[in-house]
Amino acid sequence: MTDPCLVELGASVREVADDLRELFGGLLGTYSRPGGAPIPAFWVVTPGQVRPSFTATGIEAVLNKAPERELLGGVTRTLTTMRRWTVTFTQFDTASDLEAVRLLCFRAWPTSNQRHQPQTDDSYERLITELPDPILTLSL
Repeated sequence: MTDPCLVELGASVREVADDLRELFGGLLGTYSRPGGAPIPAFWVVTPGQVRPSFTATGIEAVLNKAPERELLGGVTRTLTTMRRWTVTFTQFDTASDLEAVRLLCFRAWPTSNQRHQPQTDDSYERLITELPDPILTLSL
């Protein structure tokens, strides 16, 4: 695994997924498949894809296959093309929380954007994290 703080420019979805599995593997829960053995609760989703009907326990991590793109300008007369990989962590164990995941994300990606959605009577706790991936910087 590469140092997540030093993500290679233009990382592929496979590289990001591998880094996430390695970093969070010990925290992830499992999916129970009908008639199958449990598998880690990690899923790479394509736009418009419907979530499989697996039963999840513990923490689930879902990586969006298509990163968002943005162009950032700076006072230093540079332009940076940035991709942001969105990962949604959901805690299906109502007696636990996502604090360890939040701290690990912050340590690994200090410039990541995080949005926390607390557990309610109608929904599980979620942490939506956008991981930065600069792909090109141009000096003007």
